[in-house]
Amino acid sequence: MNSYGHDLPAEPRFADVRAARALGRDLPLDGRPDIAALLRAIDALRAPDGSPAIPWLRFITSHPWDLGERLIAAIAECESVCEHLHLPVQAGDDLVLRRMGRQYTVDAYLGLVERLRAAVPGIALTTDVIVGFCGETDAQFESTLELLRTVRYDGVFAAAFSPRPGTPASRLPDDVPPDEKRRRLNALLDLQEGISLERHRDWIGRTTEVLVESVRPARGDHHHDGADDEAEPLATAIDRSDQLTGRNRQGRLVHLPGDPTLVGRRVAVTIERAGPYALVGRLAG
Repeated sequence: MNSYGHDLPAEPRFADVRAARALGRDLPLDGRPDIAALLRAIDALRAPDGSPAIPWLRFITSHPWDLGERLIAAIAECESVCEHLHLPVQAGDDLVLRRMGRQYTVDAYLGLVERLRAAVPGIALTTDVIVGFCGETDAQFESTLELLRTVRYDGVFAAAFSPRPGTPASRLPDDVPPDEKRRRLNALLDLQEGISLERHRDWIGRTTEVLVESVRPARGDHHHDGADDEAEPLATAIDRSDQLTGRNRQGRLVHLPGDPTLVGRRVAVTIERAGPYALVGRLAG
């Protein structure tokens, strides 16, 4: 998504765009529209009261090689752009990244993370990881785990490598045994679950704006809300009413009891419980 505009011609109205690809192959970008200009144009649309006509603006996915300073500044300065970015890393070892054709190093990626967090305090970062890629050693996999410990992502989408016909990787030897791929995948998910739980617990007691997306009917005494099983259970009212589900600006999944008419609305929610995959709260006030 953040490569938007690279295949479009330069034109006078974008004469102020002076940019170059942050990482990877050189690409002339001067005078071309880019995702930063698009975000600013959407953010400039205003309602009669002066508020953003589109209150929340989120985009996925971003490739590290096109996360330049213009885009970081747009995320930081545009009121409507949500404080959440999905930035796939795929692996935490430079040799594996090179075999994947990713065209950046771990250090370069960490530099992007540092600049993002400096520009947008509290930004939520999620990522994609592939384990068991062709030739990945135990040590290289451990480097990926160390990257997760360093960055402390809010969420990780992980998968074990499988060759896809027609891709460059299909010509490489798929030499990591299936059992080892499963072991690595489970180890990574276990690590990230603990990190996500710690980061979610930081939200307990805070009030956050949630866009209510859907209704999940209550399921009685055995209802499982994805929150920390060790925490005190919510009041029984949550099992006697419809449970709403939505997300906040940081992309975190939030469950709360409430009326189905709230679907499609933004509401203030005070967080009472946290699990590795979701927050649970109640309407503030």
